Order: sequence, then structure tokens, then C-alpha cells
Amino acid sequence: MLSNPQLLWVDPYKYTAGAPFRVFPVGEFKRGERVLDLTKERLGEMKSNYEAQRPRWKIPIYAGHPTDTQPDPPKLGNVASLDLRDDGLYAMPEYNEDGQSLTQKESYQYVSPGVLWGLAGALYTDEQ
Repeated sequence: MLSNPQLLWVDPYKYTAGAPFRVFPVGEFKRGERVLDLTKERLGEMKSNYEAQRPRWKIPIYAGHPTDTQPDPPKLGNVASLDLRDDGLYAMPEYNEDGQSLTQKESYQYVSPGVLWGLAGALYTDEQ
């Protein structure tokens, strides 16, 4: 039985210039058949890893998720920094021209994060 019957999927998104957007809320998050408990401590580890350059590249912001017909969605920019708040983990975007144009046109309604949760059932690790 889940400790929180409300599963968090994606956050509604509205672009505000110069403002971060929430990537993950604190709570339970459904990923495929798995339910992950994203505690503030765990999100803090993600932030710390990013600040320590693990991974060694900036987190990309894409227009959508990879599919069979579009394995590499258009890149809209990068995450410049992460901010941990009481209600979740926030990303400060640095958009390229396409990203600025599409977000200002309010072309996107939701944030749907993609994370390397691990291989063969392993949990998130520092290098991911």
C-alpha cells in the first residue's frame, strides 16, 4: 500500500522569464511500473550531484521525449542551476533561441522530467 495515494505525474508549466520551474515535487512519483519516493533529502542529493558536476555536462531541456520516429527531440536549452525548496526541486533554465520562442508562445503546458534512474533495477547513483 502506498503511503501517499496521490501519485505525482507532471507539473503544469507556464513560462515566466527569469524564473525557475519545478522539475520534481516532493512525494511519490510514478515511473513506469515503479513508484519512487522523492524525499527532500533525495532531491537534495540530486542538486548536490549536479553542483559537483556529476554528470559533467549541463542537463539538457528538450521539446518532448525521445520516440521511435524522433530519437533526438529538439534541444531548447540547458538547466543552468537547481534550487531545492520545501515543495520540490526547481530548475533555472537557460533557453536557446528556439526555447525562448516556444516558451514565450506558451507552446508547452507540462514539465515531464527524464532521469537516469539506474540500470537493471538499480537506484539513482551519484554518477547519474
